[in-house]
Amino acid sequence: MPTNFSETGNTAIKIAANLCKQNNAVLHLLHVVENSAVVSDTEPAAAITSEIDHQARELLYNIYETIMRDFKIAVQIYMPTGIAAYEICKLAEEMNFGLVVMGTKNASEKNNLFFGSTIQNVVQNLQKPLLTIPADFEAEGFHKILFPVRPVAEVTEKFNFIRPFLTKKSNVHVAALCVEGDEESLLTYKYDFHEIIHSLKHLGIFCTKDFYTCENIAQKVVGISKLVAADLIVINDAARNKLAEWLTEKYTQQVIQYSLVPVLSYRSSNNAKEQKNKQILIGRDENHFSGFHSID
Repeated sequence: MPTNFSETGNTAIKIAANLCKQNNAVLHLLHVVENSAVVSDTEPAAAITSEIDHQARELLYNIYETIMRDFKIAVQIYMPTGIAAYEICKLAEEMNFGLVVMGTKNASEKNNLFFGSTIQNVVQNLQKPLLTIPADFEAEGFHKILFPVRPVAEVTEKFNFIRPFLTKKSNVHVAALCVEGDEESLLTYKYDFHEIIHSLKHLGIFCTKDFYTCENIAQKVVGISKLVAADLIVINDAARNKLAEWLTEKYTQQVIQYSLVPVLSYRSSNNAKEQKNKQILIGRDENHFSGFHSID
């Protein structure tokens, strides 16, 4: 759970802590002291750097104590110096996290501030699943889930990944999408689409389904999320070549940029390294997602 101590991350911290509490997980809390803050080795600059470091440690420890007190969970803290996006991705890889949770700007703010931001760089480089939480998101759980299905591989793999987020209270809308004029592509994943519907019904989870054609799939996904009042969008990255990878990055970025609700972006094993010891965020030791309790 990266934090820069802004209000943007407050909601994300609460959701991350709740996830840990409900799943007996450890919360890994990270603050990166940006390189720009470390100005030089001269005496006045060193004093400024020391003060920045002291303030950051104090703020990080305050969050640590608050989480420990309010949620009664284990917390580990990290405060490296460097470039935020790089350090986030590096730690996620080294610790083999199964999920990274990050706060984003409010919808009215992030449209103009997304590109070139830390979150954009994390989306481009993170090899682990990412859950982004808008600052103004108010729900405490995920009950209305939008599950977009595109003509890409690993559709069922994405479904298996989100199963821990499903409960009897969940309501899932499965949306099959394709670009206008490419309706035949729907046939390539028709079987997976029906398998997902069957699996949801088998689990006793209420679901709805529909087919959509559009000019821009990312914009359509965001539009559908508003239409069905979703509180979570689940998308996946299943690019098989450099061009497809670039297009998928743009799709992921656009959904996160314009969504009013949290987005869980999952990079399939086709693109990411095999995750042998999956942890949530967060770091649930010695347990795989298959043993991950559902979120109520």
